[in-house]
Amino acid sequence: MKPTTSTLLLIICWMTPYAKAQTGTVFISQPHQVIKLTDLNADGDFFDFAEHTIFADTLPADLNGITIRDRLLFVGASQNAEVFVLEDRNGDDDALDVAEVLLYGRLPNADPSPRLTGIASQSDGAVFAANGVDGTLHIFRDVNNDGDALDTGETLMVAENLISPVAVAVRSDHILLVAQADHDVPIRILEDRNADGDFLDFAENLSYAEDIIPGDALSILDTRRSFLVRSTTGEIIQLRDLTEDNDALDFAEVIPHALGLDNPKVGSLDSEGGLYVAADDAAGTVYLVRDFNGDGDALDFGEVLPVADGIGQPLGIVFVPETPMGCIKGDINNDTVIDSDDIFLFVDILLDNTVPSELCRADVNDDGEINGKDVQFFLNQMI
Repeated sequence: MKPTTSTLLLIICWMTPYAKAQTGTVFISQPHQVIKLTDLNADGDFFDFAEHTIFADTLPADLNGITIRDRLLFVGASQNAEVFVLEDRNGDDDALDVAEVLLYGRLPNADPSPRLTGIASQSDGAVFAANGVDGTLHIFRDVNNDGDALDTGETLMVAENLISPVAVAVRSDHILLVAQADHDVPIRILEDRNADGDFLDFAENLSYAEDIIPGDALSILDTRRSFLVRSTTGEIIQLRDLTEDNDALDFAEVIPHALGLDNPKVGSLDSEGGLYVAADDAAGTVYLVRDFNGDGDALDFGEVLPVADGIGQPLGIVFVPETPMGCIKGDINNDTVIDSDDIFLFVDILLDNTVPSELCRADVNDDGEINGKDVQFFLNQMI
């Protein structure tokens, strides 16, 4: 029997992967600007009217990494080694108004002059910035709560002996990965083993991957998996710590994840394990790279899909998941205060005695799960 037109359409739809609509927003830094991508019609892309807007303007031309912390965006600028904080204070979905883009911090003056080459943030309020000139890593903390980290003691050097660092990423357990422009050790792992607030002590700054082609950007999926974006080869590399020894030095722990991209520059994971990748190609393409068939890679048909274009010279990218209005991490009883009343409720949830009304309140480290990993983050929120 000859198949009908409707049958053929059903077969085509079944065979063709599609980009699932995302409940979140993508921010991309480019010279002078931060672009906001929002899937308004929930069709899985950002090609439609008003889905590509300017979020912030009049920034330096040499922006690089962009990161999110507590609904605040932080973006780095290379030559002046500065970090800016972007906040939509008046709720109009942009940071184009007065006092919505402010200087947050800068790397200390030195000779030769510092050059900021990557930033990252973590939920306890820290923002990290790498100096690509002298191979150091600094931490910014707004100790006096005045909205910046420009005061004495608010910028500290926490790691050194890095080789041309190009990107920084923070795991949910506060361990850092640093991508380097170095073939011998393209990725290092930083772990504060003695809890003194830095990575300067013995065995706190080690090789994570060795003898592979360096990359331009680094994204962490979980404590065992991360992705390296390589513009030179047009590929995404997956690093899998199969042996759980906190490195990707063992057999089959570095594998291709996606191939054939045209000059991919930066990437950011979404809330479901997909990777948004912005390419510096003629069309200014943004791809969604996702393992649709569950085979552990995105090498199959339709697993690298264009979802936006028109992005010139992408310098940083971050996916921001949608958070329910009024959701405060650790505020289990929803009274806007994190105190002893929340402790007992939090413990009940950890013991599976109670089901939380909102996942985001008890998932304090924002990794999509509620378990023992949330405990330290909950305690940090109470301090």
